Amino acid sequence: MKNYIKRHWRGELSLAQAFWVNGALLGMALNFLVGVFNYVGITDGMHWHMRVIMVIVLPAILITVGVWQIVGIWRSANNYTRSRFLPFVVKFIMGLNALAMLASPFAVLAQLQILLGGIMTPTYQVDVSDDRNTLHISGEINLGISDDMKQLLKQHRGVTRVQLSSIGGDLDESYRLQEIIQQHRLDTYVEDYCYSACTLVFIAGRDRVISSDAVLGFHQYQMSMQTSGADAMAQRLQNKDGVYFRNRGVSQAFTNKMFQAANDDMWEPTHQELIQAGVVHRINNLVEEELLSLPAYQIIAERKPEAFRQLVEEIDALPRDEHASDTVAAMVQNFTLRMRVEALASAPDELVLENIRQEMVMYKKLNDAQPLLCVQALYPQTFGNVSSAQLAPFLDQQAANQLLVDVLDAGLGQPTAIIDYTPAEEDLVEILTIMGERADPLRTDIPNNTEGYRAHCASLIELYDTVFSTLPYDRQVNLVRYLTE
Repeated sequence: MKNYIKRHWRGELSLAQAFWVNGALLGMALNFLVGVFNYVGITDGMHWHMRVIMVIVLPAILITVGVWQIVGIWRSANNYTRSRFLPFVVKFIMGLNALAMLASPFAVLAQLQILLGGIMTPTYQVDVSDDRNTLHISGEINLGISDDMKQLLKQHRGVTRVQLSSIGGDLDESYRLQEIIQQHRLDTYVEDYCYSACTLVFIAGRDRVISSDAVLGFHQYQMSMQTSGADAMAQRLQNKDGVYFRNRGVSQAFTNKMFQAANDDMWEPTHQELIQAGVVHRINNLVEEELLSLPAYQIIAERKPEAFRQLVEEIDALPRDEHASDTVAAMVQNFTLRMRVEALASAPDELVLENIRQEMVMYKKLNDAQPLLCVQALYPQTFGNVSSAQLAPFLDQQAANQLLVDVLDAGLGQPTAIIDYTPAEEDLVEILTIMGERADPLRTDIPNNTEGYRAHCASLIELYDTVFSTLPYDRQVNLVRYLTE
């Protein structure tokens, strides 16, 4: 064999053997092998290190063989003496082949630039959430992202979910992410968008969830290098991924539509289509998810599910304009206040009194700083709502949140406490008598000025201080329930 290679190189073989066997037949065989190598999926999901090696080594082998073919055939043509025309034709063909071969190094450099460009300038971010439960992937799926994901999963064994926010990217890296997600039996979640190759990663999830605002997008593949076989390669990968989607429980009717949009377009199926086709298992409502992250609303959702669901639906129905956040905040604040009042009517005595004491501390601070805020907090329907942000500087927020949770947990959904009205009215008269003229701001309309606001709030604070300092415990509770009913 070694001698045969040397003989061809020296032009010692016949022109027919050199041209048809070592040139045409060997060239066809090499093209066939390269085609098989590319199209059977051997390189799908290959690590980028190996891809770089393949981009260099495979063309180097083909160029080496090509030079051997051309030089040997050229020399055999020089040794051919039966005709002048035939050697001329053969040399002309070899010259064209040599010119075509000159483009190979440039194609290699272009591929290396694409591959190494993704490593040199990553366009993605991979990190783990504060609770160490969710791994976030954002940006373009680029070379190296699977390595970073593997490393983070080694460091954070408690990760159970991958949250995706990506326009897509490299198919081979997407295949590697698929494998990692399935090996670790991770769930996948999309809060905003997941396009193109990102959907390949999403479908690998054990439990696949999207938010009510999320969008998934599908289109035809486009190879980074537009070679003669690029379209065939793209079609093969599309067929392969269609099968993968069906193996993950997606209907064939859906996979038949997945790649109908052109590569410069995008098909964004509706949430109903995604659910019916089996692409998505569940749709999370962002409003509901945000509220349920709060301990107080976990209790409300459990004890008052219909009221909770109505609040979520009302918020969802709001127009998404510049006023939406303020409107939502006011709705949530009013709803929370309503649930707290309802819970206080059934809460244990100690929580009722602690709630009033905490409120009085806040009202005193408000009255000292801004009397208008004090009456707004007391009578929002008359003087206008005051936001939680405005009240925050005057509250021990941690203590207030904990008390709210305790009150809701102990009182919501429980029987209403019984109020003994006659003793409560008698005790109120006694307290007002003790206060004398200082109780007058409580008995008249509040003047619409700073001094009027201040006087009313001060009188109310003194009323409760007098209740706590004058009445026995059981009568304190009865009167407070009466006043806050």
